[in-house]
Amino acid sequence: MVKAREARFFVFVFCVSLACQYFSVHNVSAQEYATVASPVLVEGVVHNRDVISYGSEEGMFRASRSFADESMFGVIVDDPVLYMEPQTLLDEKARPVVRYGEVLVNVSTLGGDIKAGDIITTSPIPGVAQRTVPVDASYILGFALESMTLNDERTEYEGKEIHFGTVPITLRIGPYLTKEGVEFVASGKEYDTIIENLKNNEAYKDVVLDQDAISAFKVFRYALAALVAITALIVSVSRFGDTFKQGVVSIGRNPLARTQIRSILFWNVLLIVLVTGAGLGIAAAIILMP
Repeated sequence: MVKAREARFFVFVFCVSLACQYFSVHNVSAQEYATVASPVLVEGVVHNRDVISYGSEEGMFRASRSFADESMFGVIVDDPVLYMEPQTLLDEKARPVVRYGEVLVNVSTLGGDIKAGDIITTSPIPGVAQRTVPVDASYILGFALESMTLNDERTEYEGKEIHFGTVPITLRIGPYLTKEGVEFVASGKEYDTIIENLKNNEAYKDVVLDQDAISAFKVFRYALAALVAITALIVSVSRFGDTFKQGVVSIGRNPLARTQIRSILFWNVLLIVLVTGAGLGIAAAIILMP
C-alpha cells in the first residue's frame, strides 16, 4: 500500500516536471502594471517598452515606424509579471511582447504633451508612440493612464524639438472606437478614472462608454477566480483529507508501522499544499490577466 502511494506521487511529480520543462514560466515580483508576455521574433534594434509592428514587406516583426500603423502588434516588456516561453520558440531574437493589459511604453511629445485619457498611437519615430486626437485616430495603441514622465533625452524632428519619456497605457490595439464601433472592455483598475475623464471631455463625446459592461466583466473575473480557488481547496481536502485522518488512527492501532504511516501522511499533506497552491495560482492569474 505504501509503495503504491509513493509510486503514484512520483508519477505526479514526473508529470509536473515535464510540464515545467515545456513551458518555462518566469514569475517576476510585484509589478506596478500586470502584464503577461509571449515570445516574438523581432528583427533590428528594439528597446524595452518599444512598440513593434509587422512589416509585410520584410515579412517580420520590427519597431513601428509610421503614424497610426495598422500593423502594430504590441509592446516589448523585458520584465513582465508572467512570461510564457514555449521551448519550440526559444531564440536569441525572441523578445517578450505584451498585447493586452497595462504597460509602460516609450513615447515622445511629437503629438503634444500626454495626459491621462489621451489616445496613444504609433509615430514615425521607430518604436516610440505619441499622442493623437480623435479626428486623426484611425488606428490606436491604447489610452494613457497617467501623464507622461519625461527623461533627459530630446531631439529635433522636422524642425521641432521633441522630448522623450514613458507613460503607462491600457492597450487597446485596433481601430479607434466610436458609436459606429464596438464597446470597450475594461482590464485595469485605473479605467474608471479614464472613463470619467473621457465623459468630461467634449472631444471624446462619440466614444462608447458602457460602465455596466465594464462592471459585469470585473465581477465575472473575480467570481471565476474565487470559484477556482474554493474548488481546489475542497478537492484537495476531500481527496487527501480522509487518508490523513485514517493515517492518524492507524498509528494508534499499529504503532510498529508508524514510520510508513508518517511517510504516507507527509505525502498527503504535500499533495494538499500542491493542489491548493495550484488553484490559488490559477485564481491569481485570472485576476492579474487582462
